[in-house]
Amino acid sequence: MPDAVAEEAAERLGYEAGQDELNYLRAGQVRTEAETREEVLLLTAKKDVVDQHLAMVEATGLRIEHIDAAPVALFRSFERFLRRRADENAVSVVIDIGLSGTRVVVGRGRRIVFIKPIDLGGVHLTKAVAKELKLSVQEAAELRARMRSDEEPAEPSGAREGRATASWTLHDALRSQVAEVAREIQLCLRYCSVTFRGLRPHTVTLTGGEAYDGRFVELLREALNLECTVGAPLRGMDVSGVDLGSNRRGLLSEWALCAGLALRGVEVGRREDGTEHEQHRLSA
Repeated sequence: MPDAVAEEAAERLGYEAGQDELNYLRAGQVRTEAETREEVLLLTAKKDVVDQHLAMVEATGLRIEHIDAAPVALFRSFERFLRRRADENAVSVVIDIGLSGTRVVVGRGRRIVFIKPIDLGGVHLTKAVAKELKLSVQEAAELRARMRSDEEPAEPSGAREGRATASWTLHDALRSQVAEVAREIQLCLRYCSVTFRGLRPHTVTLTGGEAYDGRFVELLREALNLECTVGAPLRGMDVSGVDLGSNRRGLLSEWALCAGLALRGVEVGRREDGTEHEQHRLSA
């Protein structure tokens, strides 16, 4: 398998084993009418890109222990919750919606079966709002931040009505861009359903900064016709001694990737009832 993967990487993508970072994941067997094949996820990175990133990190005085693929770490932050026997074939979909792009990771049980980066993220949503409402990008970003704030001060009725009107205007401005994100995600889920014969999720877990935008989550739920829940990657971890910024009371969904990186090598035992107990809590 390693030789076959290296050959395919060189032929299709121009990556060279021994020169570039090259790894792969076995997604599982795919059966057709005539044969059975192995679905493989190829993970590659150019050596010079990796070296530049490592140099930047080392310049801060940090000591690097591991290099990990972002989608793998992202899935790991929720994989630890799959601890019951019933979860062995559960379909998990984690969608990380960041500033510059979106990552879609699909798993069956504790095995990743699909990874897809999508070049649509928060900055594209904000630009769409700016265009629709004839604002600058900075003004649109500030408007989105104000409107998705969880803390609303007491307002007179006229101000509340104005805020509601602005909310619906923003809702409409986001709709077309969210529909584009949803179309890309639907293509991913359709591929999984066809390739892995009926692999269909009932819900998706959202992470990243855009997961805090209730309008985005609502529109995505409508477009996908799937339940969309905002992930809590630090659930079950003791974060009492950690400075996580001002949003400590939230779900901290933007910490999913960091949590997954930190959990590398951590063994989480199986629990038949799926419940958490204080003695099983991890330290952040």
